[in-house]
Amino acid sequence: MIFFIYGTCGILSYNMIPSIQLLKKARELRLFGKSLSEISNDLNIGRSTLSSWLKDIKLTEIQKAELAQRNSVKVSRGRLNALVMKKSNRVFKEKNIYDQAVRAFPRLIEDSFFMLGLSLYWAKGAKEGNCFQFTSTDRKMVEVMKKWATRYLMAEGAQISEIMYGKCIRLNISGIDKFRQLTAWQKLLIAYYDNV
Repeated sequence: MIFFIYGTCGILSYNMIPSIQLLKKARELRLFGKSLSEISNDLNIGRSTLSSWLKDIKLTEIQKAELAQRNSVKVSRGRLNALVMKKSNRVFKEKNIYDQAVRAFPRLIEDSFFMLGLSLYWAKGAKEGNCFQFTSTDRKMVEVMKKWATRYLMAEGAQISEIMYGKCIRLNISGIDKFRQLTAWQKLLIAYYDNV
């Protein structure tokens, strides 16, 4: 079958007609000031194909400025979405840890060693931050807390470190999840003593 397109003669199959229509639409969108990404998303055509189809079309300075503004908005929106997702993941994780602590707490309050360690941390442990920190001048107390953290927080050797500050020993246990578990138990302990 013979078709006349833009005054030239060519032999085309029916399968090529949609490609010509896509090419025409892509060119219209580009002339309108759309980015290659926007056209690719709109028409479901690869960017490399669009690059070859549209390389002769130059955007005006106004179109370039509008495109830069749209890209800036997209980047800002993407960053905001990433922050929201990160925060929601953190909140979900904290809630999950808190729920596990709530389930374990009734059994653990019967354990005198658990209550001892939790009370010692309440007195001499860091209340803010993102890791377990316990400071004392008493080496035996530090060792007790190390055993406590190993037993109840499942802390392992590589996570546990000690730093000397003059006569003080600070026990550090890395892992934000372990610290969240500890703070959940502390909240439950405070609530428990409020009700006693």
